[in-house]
Amino acid sequence: MLPTVTLPRLVRASALLLLGIVGCGGPTGPELTPITGVVTFEGKPVGPGTVAFVPTDGTGNPASGTIESSGRFKMSVYKPGDGVLPGTYKVSVTVIKEPAHGDDKGNLFPPTYLSPERYMNPDTSGFNVTVEKRKPQDLKFDLKP
Repeated sequence: MLPTVTLPRLVRASALLLLGIVGCGGPTGPELTPITGVVTFEGKPVGPGTVAFVPTDGTGNPASGTIESSGRFKMSVYKPGDGVLPGTYKVSVTVIKEPAHGDDKGNLFPPTYLSPERYMNPDTSGFNVTVEKRKPQDLKFDLKP
């Protein structure tokens, strides 16, 4: 019989995996470029959610940013808002409509998403970003139905 995977266990495992991928860094590491932006759905800012940058060449460090309710995000590699390593990235955008939740009977309900499924996969989102050393960017990702 397979073990049951609960949502909290899945969240912890995902966080540990992301930490392992991102690794540890510090002030002596490579220079990062500040990348900020806004996520919109049909032109209107949306959040909360996550933006993820995945290196197109399969090497280097991915980056992520938390989308605030205003739609704004700051990308991070080692610590919140520290920036992104220079390189070319595929981008995924996930906007949560309703977070995962439970009821008083112990039932768990998965989150629902505002972002169409294609945007949640960096291979199908259609968003790509090139980050250059010392060239900060303020990006806009406009999602369509």
